[in-house]
Amino acid sequence: MLRHFAFSRHQQQTLAFFTLLYVISLCAAVTTEHRQTVESSPLRQSDPLEMAFYLDVPINLNRADALELQLLPGIGPVLADRILAHRQEHGNFASPDDLDAVKGVGPKTIQKLRPYLVCSE
Repeated sequence: MLRHFAFSRHQQQTLAFFTLLYVISLCAAVTTEHRQTVESSPLRQSDPLEMAFYLDVPINLNRADALELQLLPGIGPVLADRILAHRQEHGNFASPDDLDAVKGVGPKTIQKLRPYLVCSE
């Protein structure tokens, strides 16, 4: 077989090393660029209330999980867990006014949440 390039073993290893280094650098650059694109997407930057507006669907208080409840204004992880615990212990909510029985939810919060809630089976 005819050899086109007469590289020594050391030169071949050096060339292989730099080729591998180049490929790894390209992969790192593409990954970093992709990560920055995802992190700066409008949906990730928007607050949960804006995400609820994009959905334009009221949240069913009797079926929502903790993440859905956290889309509501003023509802964080702790309050979402309290709402779920109350629903588990006392059954379904008949209306948003029933949230008054949940510790940390008062009349002002209920008034703020009312447009975003439904209470169906």
